[in-house]
Amino acid sequence: MIEGFFGMPGMGKTYLMTRLAIKLQKKGKVIYANYALQGANRFEQLHEVFDVRDAVILLDEAGLVAPASMWQSIPFEVMSHWRQHRHHGVSLWYTAQDALDVAAPLRRVTQFANYVSKFGPIIKWRTMGGPKWKEKYGGGITLFDMEVAKKYDTHFDVVKQEYLDKSTKGSTSRRFDAKA
Repeated sequence: MIEGFFGMPGMGKTYLMTRLAIKLQKKGKVIYANYALQGANRFEQLHEVFDVRDAVILLDEAGLVAPASMWQSIPFEVMSHWRQHRHHGVSLWYTAQDALDVAAPLRRVTQFANYVSKFGPIIKWRTMGGPKWKEKYGGGITLFDMEVAKKYDTHFDVVKQEYLDKSTKGSTSRRFDAKA
């Protein structure tokens, strides 16, 4: 399943995604994250998780990893990984400030959108699904827990994806060699 967590900066998107992932981690689920998270396997480039099976992949700041304005630079292999995630037992969860910041090929395969907001220590979210995320599926409210927050680092810069570097150097090729 692919889920997005959307909201303004500081509203708790990464916190909520991390909190849910920690619950799965305690049940034995393997977690991969593009940010420092205790007990998770860290990755920087998307191609590093192409061979992952039966795991949850956490992608913070998807609007920088798969920016909507550069969707044509995203290699076939990355889009294929998103589209075939279920075949590998993989769930992909990502955060972005706005769904429109994220490349259309990822938005189109996102089954659920979690809209996150925060009021003091209270974090709430509503989960939408169905076609164009118009059906309400649920949501929740939780109190900010410092023990969860201590398990990850939000003060990091997302690493620019190699395929975006290639696109800015005038390359016209969309081919991306994940083994390079």
